[in-house]
Amino acid sequence: MERGVVFVLVIVLLSVSVFAHELSLSLESEEIGNGQPVLGTVTIDFDGRVDLESNVEVYIDDELVGTYPISELLKDKVYEVLPPVMGTVGREYNEQDFDFSSEGVKIFGINVTSDVYTKRDFREINSFSMKLEGKSKSGKFPTSVSVDIGYDNKTEYTYVGTPKIGFINLKSDYVKPSAQTREKFIGEGDMFCQEVELEPSTRYSVKANVKKESANVKLFGAILDDARMRPVDVEDCNPTSDEIRCCELGVQNSMQEVSCTYDLKVETKKKGYVCVFPKGDSEDEHWFRIKSDTDSSVNTGYINGRKNALDSYIFAAYRDYEKELNGVKIISSSEDDKDPFILALERAKRNCGDSCVIPIAISSLTKGIVKMSDLSLDIILGGAGEVISSFQDMQIRGSGALYDGELELDLSKTYTKAPSRRYRDYYIYVVLEGSESDEVSFTTIEAPEPNLDVSSKKVGVNQDVLFDVRDADSDSDIISYSWDFGDGTQGTGSVAVHKYTKPGNYIVIVKIRDQEGHVGTEAVKIVVEGEVEEAPKDFGEKLNKAITDVETAISSLSSYDSEAVEILGLSEQMNNAHSSLLLIKSGANGTSNESSLSKETALNGILSTAVKNLEIQSTSFDGKINSLDLVPSAIELMRGEITEVGYEKQLFLAQRNIVVNSGAKYVTVTYLSGNEDKFVIIKKEITGFGDVYELMPFGINVREVLTPGHSEIGTNMLKFSGVQRVSYIIEEADMTLISKIKSLVVPLDLSSFEVSDEPEILDDLFSCGDNICARGFEDQDSCPSDCAKGFPWWIIVVGLLLISGGLFYIYKYKGPGNLNSSKSLFKKPEDKLALKKFIRDSLGKRIQREQIILALKKKGWTEAQIREGFKP
Repeated sequence: MERGVVFVLVIVLLSVSVFAHELSLSLESEEIGNGQPVLGTVTIDFDGRVDLESNVEVYIDDELVGTYPISELLKDKVYEVLPPVMGTVGREYNEQDFDFSSEGVKIFGINVTSDVYTKRDFREINSFSMKLEGKSKSGKFPTSVSVDIGYDNKTEYTYVGTPKIGFINLKSDYVKPSAQTREKFIGEGDMFCQEVELEPSTRYSVKANVKKESANVKLFGAILDDARMRPVDVEDCNPTSDEIRCCELGVQNSMQEVSCTYDLKVETKKKGYVCVFPKGDSEDEHWFRIKSDTDSSVNTGYINGRKNALDSYIFAAYRDYEKELNGVKIISSSEDDKDPFILALERAKRNCGDSCVIPIAISSLTKGIVKMSDLSLDIILGGAGEVISSFQDMQIRGSGALYDGELELDLSKTYTKAPSRRYRDYYIYVVLEGSESDEVSFTTIEAPEPNLDVSSKKVGVNQDVLFDVRDADSDSDIISYSWDFGDGTQGTGSVAVHKYTKPGNYIVIVKIRDQEGHVGTEAVKIVVEGEVEEAPKDFGEKLNKAITDVETAISSLSSYDSEAVEILGLSEQMNNAHSSLLLIKSGANGTSNESSLSKETALNGILSTAVKNLEIQSTSFDGKINSLDLVPSAIELMRGEITEVGYEKQLFLAQRNIVVNSGAKYVTVTYLSGNEDKFVIIKKEITGFGDVYELMPFGINVREVLTPGHSEIGTNMLKFSGVQRVSYIIEEADMTLISKIKSLVVPLDLSSFEVSDEPEILDDLFSCGDNICARGFEDQDSCPSDCAKGFPWWIIVVGLLLISGGLFYIYKYKGPGNLNSSKSLFKKPEDKLALKKFIRDSLGKRIQREQIILALKKKGWTEAQIREGFKP
């Protein structure tokens, strides 16, 4: 039996089921300046359903002068969304030409009920088919013709014609050509994806910038519906698989773009994920490297199912097809239980009312004519088979809202202005879906004109806006100014400066009053652009956000320098932070009994240590002792280890067989709390055996030593016994200073390095900068710091000679009397002090007394002076 009722839906608002809303209108003043904003309030008491596409309309003397969308009025309110209301009208027919004069949508529907059958009798859908024919309109055929069953914005079919040559790249704004790039590792079990917008096609290409790092491994590409899938889920994928299709990327041993193609049918534009994942058998940790960028303006990257802070160089392209429908196309359902037509019809069946109407929309991107005919919907209705094949017109009322209560609308948001003619009476009223308010009368007068001047009508968040009405026009003096900035704040004065803390559209109203009591108004819309991250409303929201942020940070760890992540122990640290947050959320271990303040404190403590982002710059430097001059400074701090003169020479000679590979990683850590920390990781790999001494120049501060078993010698030296790898963290420092960090290795067989001409080594005990001017070895030109030019002592010497001559004359010819003679061993007191300091420092270095005496004699000091220097 064949019975049909198919309706063509022309989108018209139903005149049925309209509810009566109660509206009232009040004005701020019965006198309004001609051509100035009408200020007042509209109060709406909703009675039942209101169409979300309807507007509050403002009329002055029956002329429409302003509107405001109901959807905006309800934007921040809680209401129930109601589905579209459909009804049937008109005749039945079997075919119809849909005439598109431009891009648009034509809607028709299928009624599966009647006076005899209801929705409960609609049991099963067996099959569906219809014929579409493209016809010319002014020489143009319809293009990208699509079908949406259920009118729910889920397209089930888009016409795809003959394929064109070549591929077109999908949008990939997540990668910026100018951004700095990094390389991330892909290992066993990893899957890297980028979210993209898929264009309809049947053939796609997957691309990636990658490099091979290991043998016996392959990299595959696929376009998936879900980035949370794992390689194990797509292990059996291949270019012709019925489940998941993929293709092999021919990765080389150098970083370059590689691609592969395979057939995949995508009916409509939709979101998808272009992914790469490895297969193979390798014990290596890293199988591939993939290029990524550091720009975060657009972020669509996923690693192993989690959103990642960095985007990978993974792309997709599609084969374009002829889009003009020039001829006949029959579309029909299949026996597949996942057939899109059957699924859409079942979905529409569940959503329809007792009078079950299934809407179907046909669209075209250009002008043209689409003829629809030969419709066949085979269903089970009332226990018997029915085939629906004929047409009938239909009407739709759009989605609605069910709101219980009153709302107020500021009349200024409708941009309603009074007529420009002065000294006339008018009436004003508002209308919503056929319901009207009472009329309110007002008179236009000649009021002062503010002549508002604004520095900019489009600004950013927290940017100053200057409002100026100093050029206001009035027949009498202006006595007051008042401002309403539209964000709940007010101001006064002829000039006002204001800034907005949130993006949005704001209506600013200024009122000026003259001596005669007349009020002039002017309004202007300010558009505030920008994004402001909203603070969590409560502790629970803040905690949930912290958990999400930590999970994102954990998924990003694999994109950072793996060595730095391991050295800093970030994996364990972030996993512990995640566990702690979950404990706070679940209330485990007695957390639920803690006060809100203690929970907040615990959360803030986790946020201050949990890493959000990591920036690392690596460099290398020469970290080996490369000059004999540097050895004495090392000897000075190796207390108790010098046994003989020439030891430093032996040490320097021993460094010839030592190799020190030194690296510095400049690290900037951003924590979830927003705080930053900067430091440098020093790592050295040493070829050679013995005790390692790290010599720090002044200005280097060690924060943490990572290599165990170290000891500190003084304030600027670390000793490591029997190690070949040394790691420690220092405070942020300039590379020039870091390059002065040197390693000195004391081998176990130091005695095998023979030193000749031992006295020659003693010369190094007297070096420039030791505060001793060594006579015969240093002077003012060669070492001005030790032999600086000072006071002209020769004048004092001449004076002393004259005094001495006089004293001698008195002693010789007048008798000794009570005078005592004494001879100083030093020319000046500073010499004695310098000598004592040198002897004290040398003894502190455990240098033998005999060695010190020998060195001092070589420099010209007398035995008497040396004995004096050794005295306490």
